[in-house]
Amino acid sequence: MDFEEFLWAKGNNTLHLMRDYLETATPLNDALHHKMMKEYREYIAVGGMPQVVQAYLDNRSYQEIDRLKRQILDIYLNDFRKIDPSGNLESYYRSIPAELSRESLRYRITGNNKRRISRESRSFFEMEDSRTVEMCYHVDEPRIGLSLTLDRNFFKMYTEDTGLFVTLCFYDNDFSDNVIYEKLVSGRLPADLGHVYENAVAQALVSSGHLLRYHTFKKEDGTHHYEIDFVISDGTKVVPIEVKSSNTASHKSLDKFLEKISRDVDTAYIISPKNLKKEGKITYLPIYMTGFI
Repeated sequence: MDFEEFLWAKGNNTLHLMRDYLETATPLNDALHHKMMKEYREYIAVGGMPQVVQAYLDNRSYQEIDRLKRQILDIYLNDFRKIDPSGNLESYYRSIPAELSRESLRYRITGNNKRRISRESRSFFEMEDSRTVEMCYHVDEPRIGLSLTLDRNFFKMYTEDTGLFVTLCFYDNDFSDNVIYEKLVSGRLPADLGHVYENAVAQALVSSGHLLRYHTFKKEDGTHHYEIDFVISDGTKVVPIEVKSSNTASHKSLDKFLEKISRDVDTAYIISPKNLKKEGKITYLPIYMTGFI
């Protein structure tokens, strides 16, 4: 289920009304914005797997939904072990949260051993083909025709359901040790778990029919990189998207990106828990509106 379908299951049919606010770039009143953010945080915590959503609607027990999500993850990991007895696929899947939190170019398929490269490429293709993950490939030149400079040797992976991602973050811990639900639903998500929001945005973009692409480019020191979380195309223009898990106003990567290819960009998005606002080319989009992009 996407976010709107989750709201429908709860008897809430208001999300489509939010589109009018976006089209006129009108901020929501504070009470409505806070209500929508609370609903979205619940959605991220629960996820969109139908049986998990139903369990949540029946008794609203996070311990129960976490148990169900662990059962689903166990099935996924068992299937990966059947496909690849070496354990590589299982390891790749379980490392998704850690890889997203790294300051690097993310997964890389490199080296001189052609057989190893072929084996790794085949493993990741099998993961993509399983529909348990969403792949986000690097584009070297984020201009019209993103596929022309697609580099499949550099990529990020997301789980196809953010609710599963939340449980995967603490898969090796007992539920009693897992504070992420309390922190997430109350709006106090730790900074080092910001990739939960990134996974949620990836899921929403895929649900809206977008292919996932990202872009990195070197900083002035020549050793570190700026990163644009997602880059999509809109007709003849490129649309960069940066995801923030907090209300921070900093967006240096996006600013540098706009300096770099300003002529190719009409609209850029910063997706975060903040209310709707538009400043020049940048639209500050509440995360619950991601599906409208």
